[in-house]
Amino acid sequence: MSAAKLAGRVGGVGGVFLGRPTRTMLGLLQRMEYHRYSREPRRHGDRCAVLTGTGTLFSVRALRDVRTARLDGRRLPAAQGVYDTHSLTEDNELTLALGTLGWDCLSSGAAVVTDVMETVPALSAQRHRWYLGAMRNIVHYGRRLPWHLRWTYWRQQAGLLVASLAAAYYLLLLGVTVGSVRAREAAATAEWPVRGVNQEGDPVAGKVRLNQRAYEYAQKLIEDGKVALDERDDWSEHRPSAKEENAFIDEHGLAEYAKWHLGIDDEENEETKSRYKFPYGDFRDVHRCAVLSAESRAGQYKHHDIEVAVAHLHGMLDALKRTD
Repeated sequence: MSAAKLAGRVGGVGGVFLGRPTRTMLGLLQRMEYHRYSREPRRHGDRCAVLTGTGTLFSVRALRDVRTARLDGRRLPAAQGVYDTHSLTEDNELTLALGTLGWDCLSSGAAVVTDVMETVPALSAQRHRWYLGAMRNIVHYGRRLPWHLRWTYWRQQAGLLVASLAAAYYLLLLGVTVGSVRAREAAATAEWPVRGVNQEGDPVAGKVRLNQRAYEYAQKLIEDGKVALDERDDWSEHRPSAKEENAFIDEHGLAEYAKWHLGIDDEENEETKSRYKFPYGDFRDVHRCAVLSAESRAGQYKHHDIEVAVAHLHGMLDALKRTD
């Protein structure tokens, strides 16, 4: 700092705060904040917004001027000494007092290490005290505060308000957007499950409803003992081939073919095999492996009525298996 600046009407010369070493992310963010602010005085000709509470040198003439003005109560809020002991932020208040009386507040750039808050409650309490103290000081000074200081502090407070509102609006918009997308996905999944191909090679279509006639027929077959109590992985070998399916349709008709499938896809042509989903047997017996496969796929694609029906058939087959 040049001697020419110090020869002027300088009321106090402070330093710049640097945060102490810390290993927490919250502490590191505060250290970054202090470092960013430490560059501000250089950008404004060594003038500082607030003199540091530690490491500041004051002019004796300036402090006497402050004391006289406080006792007078016209240029500064009335008080008995140099410091306003009722202020929550005495460093900010004394800087306001010097600025109001026309004294310059400068920063030498000397580093002063300060504490950092490592928990959210501690940081919240510190910042609440800072902002509340600054607002009270501004209100307390009222019209005594020079216009250039009013503009500086009110601009800062307006910036904080705008930033807070922008952050709140962003979070609200993000929440609404995410909620809307999830609601649409849930509705689309429930109403129109994605078309695809299952592990057995069968097309899994959109709207599939329970084939009540097939469900009742399957129950009768199980009651009559026409079952194959095989294991889950056996269906790939036990299921009828496309050639066998076509031969069964040629001999018995599509209506009989439908009785061996628990699902009906109303979007498919009534005269095609693709209309009928979730096979449960080989046109002779109800296969436990087919029922297990159908139960899994019904749950995967959220065909709830079919899932419930297949679960019942599963229970009937397991009851037979336990008696064997």
